This record gives sequence, structure tokens and C-alpha cells, in this order.
Amino acid sequence: MPSRYVMRMILLAGLWPAGAMALGLGDIHLKSALNAPLSAEIDVTATAEELAGLKVTLASRDSFSRYGLDYPSYLSTVTLVPAKAADGRDVLQVHSTEVVTEPFATLLIEA
Repeated sequence: MPSRYVMRMILLAGLWPAGAMALGLGDIHLKSALNAPLSAEIDVTATAEELAGLKVTLASRDSFSRYGLDYPSYLSTVTLVPAKAADGRDVLQVHSTEVVTEPFATLLIEA
């Protein structure tokens, strides 16, 4: 009969998510100026499998509000697209169609 310790480890192993993803977001590289539409790249760390199925969006206004974050009007036009940078890095391309007039912004991203 297995010891209690072994039984606990088996139970914990069964509860551990088999397909847990480990997406990492890194530095943001701004490619646009103030008073222009937003253009930037955010470094992404993930496996090829994770990147193949990656779907990212900007969080909803409700999520921003829940965390006490401002949601400027231009954020409603922001798009996030997984891509490769010119130098081969995996990135999220961030673009807006509206002009950004604030020098700082907080992006809350859902993946």
C-alpha cells in the first residue's frame, strides 16, 4: 500500500494542468511618436505551439475599471497581432487608428 506522501503526490500530479501555457511578455519597442497613431512591438516568449494558437486582445473597459486603470478613447481602436519582427523576434504588433496624445499608456492584454 503506498504511503500517504506518495498518495498526495499522485493526487497533486492529477490536478496539475497538463497543457499549461507559459506566455511571457517583455519589452515594448515604440515605433511611433506622440500625437500620432500608436505603433509598437512587444517582445513575446512562447513555444512555437503556443504562438501558433495565440489569440490576444486588449482587455475590456470593465477589466480596466476592475483594476483601477484608465481607458482612454484611443484604446478602443488598438489591435494586437502576433508576428515576427524584422530581426526574427516573436512580437505582438500593437497599432491604433486614433492618435495618441498621452505620453504614457497602460495596456491590459488578454491572451
